[in-house]
Amino acid sequence: MDYPDPDDGSSSYVRKHIFISYCHKDRKYLNQLKSALDVLTHKNIHSWYDKHIKTGDQWNLKIHTEIEKADMAVCLITENFLKSEYIRDTEIPAILNRRQEGLKIFPILFDDCMWNLLDWLKEIQIFPEECKPVKEFSEDKQNEQLKEIARRVAETLGVQ
Repeated sequence: MDYPDPDDGSSSYVRKHIFISYCHKDRKYLNQLKSALDVLTHKNIHSWYDKHIKTGDQWNLKIHTEIEKADMAVCLITENFLKSEYIRDTEIPAILNRRQEGLKIFPILFDDCMWNLLDWLKEIQIFPEECKPVKEFSEDKQNEQLKEIARRVAETLGVQ
């Protein structure tokens, strides 16, 4: 029986990288999202966030490196996210710069906030489409939303 060669460049074996941009105050939402996205590792889609920075790493350089190699940036949009100087002054400019090179941006509205005041964000389709924050859904509906996020992330990255 012939098995596909993982080095042949076929899309099912091409590793996809997701950079997750979030505010530390929203770790609860990050954990919910990570739980949903971890299912995608069997499709060779791997997510990265700052918890992967090791002692001794130059954290700012590491974050820039991960944005540079990402295929997608998932942004957890909350009031805390919008208030974060580091996200506003460092991560978002790097993400927007990479968008010109094909980086896909996947904003997720987790918390009620004034996201539509930001020019870069209001020009991108946000999830959920009805702009109702994920946290405002019932627990069952939140779980459905998180599964839908994982499905759409895979679809957007061209992975079936």
